[in-house]
Amino acid sequence: MNPMHKIRIGIFAILFFIIAVLGFTSCTKTQIDFGGQFLDNSYTNIVLVDTFGSSWSTIYRDSFPTSSTGSLLVGRYTDPIFGKVSSATAFHLAPPTLIDVVNTASFDSLTLVLKCDKSFYGDTTVAIRYNVFQLNQKLFFLEGTTSIYNNRVVDFNPTAIGSKAAVLRPGDGDSLVIRLSDELGMDLFTRFRNKADEMRNEDDFINYFRGLLITADPATGGAIFGFAANAKMSLFYHESNLFNTEKRLDFNITQTQFQFNQIKADRSGTPLDALNTIKSELTSTSSGGGAYLQPATGLFVKVRFPTLRNLLLRTDYQKLMKAELVIKPFQESYTPSFQLPPKINLYATDVTNTQGSAISNETGGLVTDYLQRESTAYSFDVTGYLASQLNVVTDNKNGLLLNVPTGTKAFDRALIRDGGTLTGKSYLKLYYLSIKKTTP
Repeated sequence: MNPMHKIRIGIFAILFFIIAVLGFTSCTKTQIDFGGQFLDNSYTNIVLVDTFGSSWSTIYRDSFPTSSTGSLLVGRYTDPIFGKVSSATAFHLAPPTLIDVVNTASFDSLTLVLKCDKSFYGDTTVAIRYNVFQLNQKLFFLEGTTSIYNNRVVDFNPTAIGSKAAVLRPGDGDSLVIRLSDELGMDLFTRFRNKADEMRNEDDFINYFRGLLITADPATGGAIFGFAANAKMSLFYHESNLFNTEKRLDFNITQTQFQFNQIKADRSGTPLDALNTIKSELTSTSSGGGAYLQPATGLFVKVRFPTLRNLLLRTDYQKLMKAELVIKPFQESYTPSFQLPPKINLYATDVTNTQGSAISNETGGLVTDYLQRESTAYSFDVTGYLASQLNVVTDNKNGLLLNVPTGTKAFDRALIRDGGTLTGKSYLKLYYLSIKKTTP
């Protein structure tokens, strides 16, 4: 072969190789590795910053709706951190459909039956005495409202018509059965057998028998239990015949829109003692470095990021790529009896501390570490929210409000360690695109 021809072939091969390499390189995009420091080795980086301060506070609401929740909450317990908590419940009953009762029938007993809905909070091994009272007034909505609130005061006859101490096993679906006054039972039985006017329809019956209030005796209590909204008052009687046939009449719960839970909290002697209707916000620096979350007793948590816009002052800042909020409870604050909420929601809020729209459809899932406790945390992607807050140029009082999906139906609570200098604190992680400035 001609030597010059070999040289030409070699030159073409080298040129082809160079062009192929250049073409391959120009079509390949550098992948961003959020776990590393550099995007590449020249001008662009992904920088992680976790030193931006956050401001935490506890928000107190003295009243909130507790009607029509589908759960009758009764009990009391003493929380070593959050104080003394109690709940009573009130509801209306409807009469059974009228039937003929023979004159030879005899009254036997009257009982109240409540079935556990398997929810509870506190120590279930402690006996609680439940007291039953008869309401002196019908339940109703106050003008301009469509709910009954936790702090509603209802008038009732202070003489209990029934009382019972019991240890319940909510996980087994236990029922609480309380024997009620024989005098009341005999009166109801007589009126039913005589087909009195007050037994003919629901409204007339409620005008006569206005309902029940169930409380936990102040001298007892280790937990609050949830009962299903199918409570009933059962009247037992028998017909005197050859077999003494036993009969039962059920007065079932009705008008569930008016059923409500009267929830109270006594925070005397706790860091939250200063909270009231006048002082409804308490900074974490005034409460031992923590913010208190328990919506069932009116406690919510607010977090703000007052120095967020300092990110824009960084000369290499180009764009916020990712933001993650990690919320850490105090390690000693949760136990099997006083559990953390399994999920938390984040809502936008402002200087008024009202709950706005959810920042996403996701809830912060809880990772619980009962052994070392260092890994227990909630985590949230707050990229979209903080990106919008970077555009707020005025004095920004906006923040995020923490709530739980169950609202007032569960007493799960969390004592959240703020973003101060203590170890194990809550923190914000920001990842931003950094462009290195070049000198001309």
